[in-house]
Amino acid sequence: MNEVIFIKTYVDLTDEEFNDKNENELYDAVRGVWRISKSRAENINYAFTIHKSKIKKVYLIDEWHEANSTKYTTRVLDPNDPKINGRIEFTGKIAIDMQHFIDKDVSEYYNIGEANPIKYMDLEVLNKELFSEDINYPDDVEDNNKYPEGSKKRVTVNAYERNQVARQKCIEHYKAKCFICEFDFENIYGEIGKGFIHVHHLKQLSEIDEEYKVDPIKDLRPLCPNCHAMVHKKIPAYSIQEIKDRIN
Repeated sequence: MNEVIFIKTYVDLTDEEFNDKNENELYDAVRGVWRISKSRAENINYAFTIHKSKIKKVYLIDEWHEANSTKYTTRVLDPNDPKINGRIEFTGKIAIDMQHFIDKDVSEYYNIGEANPIKYMDLEVLNKELFSEDINYPDDVEDNNKYPEGSKKRVTVNAYERNQVARQKCIEHYKAKCFICEFDFENIYGEIGKGFIHVHHLKQLSEIDEEYKVDPIKDLRPLCPNCHAMVHKKIPAYSIQEIKDRIN
């Protein structure tokens, strides 16, 4: 299971007051300090900031730390406060690959009057339930410097377990811009296009019968949906250079 964490922050603020908070304040509020077991935290890759039942920010978690062991820029924790004993905090960055979740209503996942600021969710379930039409990333993948990929499972066709962390690493390196035509969704569509891009495996998943290690820099490339579709117009797929040559 690809687990993510919902964290309610600034629950007493109005939407207007929340929106007045700067990026550092929002980040510091969501990243600590939380009572989560270290073993569970190791399997959580994303933190979703929730305010007034809507997703406001999504962070890619780089690492979990003991509470008050990393620097905050907008808040000060009392090291003698017994409430932080045994708690943890994370460091991370905005998850550019998860911007399609912003402003989605998640009220159905909370009971009336529920006080716990933390809720654990399954990313695959969220994608299915929050989007009436799946965002189609035909070549998504999975984790750490080399990312294990494989484990066929039965759906309409054979699919493979994917890890959003590999997508994130690929996009961080190449940026959310098509590697073939250089189309940038944010430049054209503004905020709603931020971070949107497909990711293409240079080696087709359909040719892989056993687990292998995916390197997000060597093996993946960001492509716009049009170029991605053209790459897959034949089997085996066209190379990226072949499609580049057709448009130059």
